[in-house]
Amino acid sequence: MSTDVDDVVAICMANELTRRGEANLIGIVHDTGLLEGVGAVSVINHFYGNDEIALGAFMGTFDNGSEILANGNWQSTGGVDEGQSTARTTEGPYVKNLVRDFPSPVKNYSQVPDAVSVYRNLLASQPDHSVVLASIGFLTNLENLLRSRPDEISSLSGVELVSAKVKRIVVMGGSYPNSSHLFGSVEHEWNFGGGCNWSAPVCPTTRQATAYFLEHWPADVPIVFLGFEVGVKILRRAIGCAKLELAAVAPEQPPNPCAAAFKDYREWNAEFWPQRPSWDPAAVLVAVRGVDPFFEVHAVGRNTVSSADGSNMWVADPPAGGHGQQSYLRFADEATGPSALGRAIDELVCVPRGSEVAPRATGVAGGRLAVDELLPMAVSSTCRVVWTPPLEPRRGPSGLWPKRGHAVEEQPSADKYSIRYRCMTDIF
Repeated sequence: MSTDVDDVVAICMANELTRRGEANLIGIVHDTGLLEGVGAVSVINHFYGNDEIALGAFMGTFDNGSEILANGNWQSTGGVDEGQSTARTTEGPYVKNLVRDFPSPVKNYSQVPDAVSVYRNLLASQPDHSVVLASIGFLTNLENLLRSRPDEISSLSGVELVSAKVKRIVVMGGSYPNSSHLFGSVEHEWNFGGGCNWSAPVCPTTRQATAYFLEHWPADVPIVFLGFEVGVKILRRAIGCAKLELAAVAPEQPPNPCAAAFKDYREWNAEFWPQRPSWDPAAVLVAVRGVDPFFEVHAVGRNTVSSADGSNMWVADPPAGGHGQQSYLRFADEATGPSALGRAIDELVCVPRGSEVAPRATGVAGGRLAVDELLPMAVSSTCRVVWTPPLEPRRGPSGLWPKRGHAVEEQPSADKYSIRYRCMTDIF
């Protein structure tokens, strides 16, 4: 959530999947030392009406190569240069703007617990073998979770908590079958060994975190890897909204943080634009919906990562839990799979421009329609909701509905309520 923008799509998608009832998004933790990174996450959750989602942040030193910082525009994602008193942060083009321009309860990591305590609290409160994790960044927080000891939250260690509570994890990271010469002399994929200057031979924090994660992850909890070579093929034009307009590229749309991030990113980095790879969204979609129908699973062998540089290689030897406990994904159909998956992502982040959308109904009884929350108004300038009387405000997962900030433009008629709400940024 800084130097690329597919993280934004992934979090917008996760919120939308939660709105549809396909997932129950219980927490998001930010994994670098970027002060306002978790604030940008909070902005997106708030836009979707999901302030109840637990947030946490990595608060350790992110010491990826201070000697690199004087060269080019890449900077370490936290920490302080040797001999300097100011933090060097890879802010990217949109994080500060989102936090400044959009409402949210959290603005920076001083307002949230550390990521490990959030992980431990959430896992301890869930049924056994019920939690699916999606890792779409560096593995710093997962390393620290696995290092954690029993405490007042749980009598279990981090490894024991993961073994007891996690059903599986989908990791966007690495390249398969290996990352050799991924980009010229660069041997590592970004999430496994990056975080400093892309051409840096060594990025200490991330490579060490990846190696520790793989070495200590419980053998009985499956890991599914989605590699660089998969997401880079999912090139979506403006995230694929062709006949459907994404607010990121459509004029005269209401303020939308998902759209604003794309606008800022497009102006900052023209690489892959107007087409943008979808690494992180693909991983989130697999975590929620599974591998079918887009992927097939290669489950013979295990992943190995070099602690020296974060490079990875798939080997035929089975992991401790046996074949199938670790696997990586490849497209079931290389010709049609990337575009088909792109359309599935589009469907979650795009809506017809100017369309009228209905709320999600949770039940109708005795003429009453219980509404938990409205569809996030991603691109519609006006959104219409119709229900049968009488409707009383009730508390749902996202708080009291109707929500603060709704602008009533039509009065209800005698036999039905037909109320039009303008899609304002302070609704959600």
